[in-house]
Amino acid sequence: MDILSHALWANLVFKELPVEQRSLTVVFGVMPDFVSFLKVFGKDFIRKTMHYTDPPLKNFPKIVFTIYNITHSLVIWLGVFLILKIFSFDYAALAFCGWGLHILLDIFTHTKSFFQTPILFPFSNSFSNCLTPFLIAPGTIRQSSLIIQTYFPWAHLNPRFIKYPQERRTIS
Repeated sequence: MDILSHALWANLVFKELPVEQRSLTVVFGVMPDFVSFLKVFGKDFIRKTMHYTDPPLKNFPKIVFTIYNITHSLVIWLGVFLILKIFSFDYAALAFCGWGLHILLDIFTHTKSFFQTPILFPFSNSFSNCLTPFLIAPGTIRQSSLIIQTYFPWAHLNPRFIKYPQERRTIS
């Protein structure tokens, strides 16, 4: 899932939070990918990876995979979350849930062919393999409709406003 999608989902899931805290949650929601791929953001890399499909993995330095494993591990996320809760940083702990949401979304949307999510890293090298592949293809349409329904509740289809075609009368 791309960074923009993670931002939209975090904003959607935590829409009931005050704007300041929701904004921080959205920032935490994009951080796993931002931190992982920060090293490769450059003109040369962008030029090499301008594809309509996933860019070749050979274009990524090895450090990207290591950072990705750290930032996308539920074990590491849970450890940081518990530290925040133990030291009563409740505001930060709630905002940090955006990071956890990011990991959960990646578990269901990444395939083994491109950046699998290392759920139990560093204790296990097992990866998720897109538990629900149907989420990938129509994801943009489903995501757009979910966001429209959430942020514009008046935009749903109301039977009063639907004009049905009149029945055709056939001569028998």
